Amino acid sequence: MKQHLIVAMLILAALTCTAVATDWQVNSGDSIQAAINSATTGDMIYVHAGTYIENVLVNKTLTLQGDGAGVVTVRAASVAEHVFNVTADYVAITGFTATGATGNTKAGFYLGNGVDHCDVSDNNASNCNRSIYLNRSSDNVLTGNIANSGDYRGILLLDSNNNTLLGNSASGNIRGIHLHHSSNNTLANNVMAGNTYNFGVLGTTPAHYVHDIDPSNLVNGKPIRYLVGRQDQQVPDDAGYVGVVNCDNITVRDIRLTGNLQAVLLAYSIDSLVGNVTASDNHCGIFLYNSTNNVLIGNNVSDSDYGIYLQYSSNNSVTGNTANSNTLYNINLVDSSSNNTLTDNNASGGDYCGIAVALLSNNNTLVNNTANSNGPGGVGGILLYESCSHNNISGNTANSNHGYSGILLYESCSHNTLSGNTVNSNAGAYGGIAIYSSPNDNVITGNTVLDNHPYGVLMVSSSGNLIYNNYFANTQNARDDGSNVWNITPVTGPNIVGGSKIGGNYWSDYAGADGNGDGFGDTPHPIGSLNHDYLPLVTSVCGDINGDGNINTVDILRLLEHVVTGTQVDLCIGDLDGNGHINAHDVQMLMRYINDSTGYQLNCGC
Repeated sequence: MKQHLIVAMLILAALTCTAVATDWQVNSGDSIQAAINSATTGDMIYVHAGTYIENVLVNKTLTLQGDGAGVVTVRAASVAEHVFNVTADYVAITGFTATGATGNTKAGFYLGNGVDHCDVSDNNASNCNRSIYLNRSSDNVLTGNIANSGDYRGILLLDSNNNTLLGNSASGNIRGIHLHHSSNNTLANNVMAGNTYNFGVLGTTPAHYVHDIDPSNLVNGKPIRYLVGRQDQQVPDDAGYVGVVNCDNITVRDIRLTGNLQAVLLAYSIDSLVGNVTASDNHCGIFLYNSTNNVLIGNNVSDSDYGIYLQYSSNNSVTGNTANSNTLYNINLVDSSSNNTLTDNNASGGDYCGIAVALLSNNNTLVNNTANSNGPGGVGGILLYESCSHNNISGNTANSNHGYSGILLYESCSHNTLSGNTVNSNAGAYGGIAIYSSPNDNVITGNTVLDNHPYGVLMVSSSGNLIYNNYFANTQNARDDGSNVWNITPVTGPNIVGGSKIGGNYWSDYAGADGNGDGFGDTPHPIGSLNHDYLPLVTSVCGDINGDGNINTVDILRLLEHVVTGTQVDLCIGDLDGNGHINAHDVQMLMRYINDSTGYQLNCGC
């Protein structure tokens, strides 16, 4: 403390040149603000033991020296103002406890816009919205301060550069020490413990992530490992927080991380691997910002606000991760995060959304992921949101979700493919699959959509999409208020119900018959008042040649007609011995089966 006092006095002496500094004494019952108002630049104000009820504006270059944080308390007279509001450069404040500034964004010690070269040392701040808050304030020194006991933010640097934080302690707050949109700060020997989110760095430019943060800084007793401009290294597994900035080929693996803004941060980094990391109770488990060609594999991120979060990050592989039970998004790709591959991940049990691809994120591939039981208060299973195109959503499972639906395309999402997904038992506002305000060339095919409520598939304010070869068995299979296409021209299958041709969709509520045995219903299936499936699929029953649900002599005649004249009969109902051909032997087998159904088995091979 004496060293800081000497430094402050030398600075003031240099600034005031030949001026003689005046010492002011403030005792219990006096006003600190009155002394500041009477003082001139370079003066020293000594504040002695006592409790002072006031909000202190330090608008001159002064040194405020308290008898010690244990005996000098300044309590905010107004909770809506800072306890110490510093608006002048080269101010030194030492030896105070500041408390009671509980108003939103109000701090125990506040260095505001353009305030530089100050020294805040050996103070205690408690019961404030923010303990120490630097806002557009640079070249300051914070040393030996305690920011404890339930503050929303312990120490926050916002748009503040070239500051030095040495030996500070932040515990029991919602946020410990956080650097937001700030650059080139130096942190050493700071201790963060017991905060909801102990440490974190956020920004929007490369410079915002460049800081000198060495392993002497501790999070819950473990070192912060903050790498800047490194390559070809592995992060030690003793880390309490991992930051990888502007790096190449860094390995982060086999680490357990809890209680930070991000457990693992990759910013402007490439060709790195994050594997077998267990991260829980963070704001975000694994956060990639402007990072490309990285691999995230086999991680377990849970019980956080966000599990895995990619922002402005492309060409990454996210494989075999478990991202369950997060409050907002289990896996989230946003802001032009494109050309990423998500495979074999489990993103279930989240409060809001399982997997989201949003905000101009294009050409991503989601394959064989599970997004079940998400969204009781949010979206549901898989979400594509706002101008996302050319994404491939294939072979995923989105079951038992709430909120909106199992899979939802929302707001101008076009040219996406949903294929081979299982979407069952979803009970959100929309049901199974929903396309909402997303026109133009989305393709929905090969999906199994069962037992959803209220709809199996819902099309709202969306036209120009193609929906075919899906299996719909729901209370209400479809609703469509646009103009969409529900079948294609028949092509060789197999189709989703085992038939040999692909055309439309299978509808559990289709009431028509397949009189000619081609695997398609004879009458169109209506979808609302504007749309029809003109080739609804009919389930194939081996031997039921006319598709009436019965196998009898009428089927013998139809099958014989095919053999003699070549009328159309699907192999899946007429090739009774499964050899790939329909001939007289199949007719004989059908006659024997009708005569004795227990003695003969039909096997069409479909």
